[in-house]
Amino acid sequence: MARDIEADDSGALEVTTEAQAPPQAESRALQSAKAAGKWLGLDDALVRTLIAPGHSEAMPAIDRNAAAQLSHVARSLRRLVRSPMIGRRWLNGPNTGIGMRPIDLLRSPGGLRLLHDYLMQFEPR
Repeated sequence: MARDIEADDSGALEVTTEAQAPPQAESRALQSAKAAGKWLGLDDALVRTLIAPGHSEAMPAIDRNAAAQLSHVARSLRRLVRSPMIGRRWLNGPNTGIGMRPIDLLRSPGGLRLLHDYLMQFEPR
């Protein structure tokens, strides 16, 4: 079951499942991805590039899988570091496990998938 997140101004995240999501699924996926991007310190243009590559802002065709991956990256970091500031510091610092700064992976949908897969290693089983 897919999960979405939302962030309020304090940086707190609220997780909802697909069953709770309203019928406007693409709009909901976009909102969730923007909330994740906000927590990660990404601007809206970069979030749109990651989840709706090649589409205009007026008619975004949302890649719900990419939106879920971005949400998962934010949730994973929140679980691991608990602070947006520390999460952003991790994103912008060197990472020997990845071989580059994690933020550099968030420049393309393929990089988002790589970062998502990397963070999956740290999920409880």
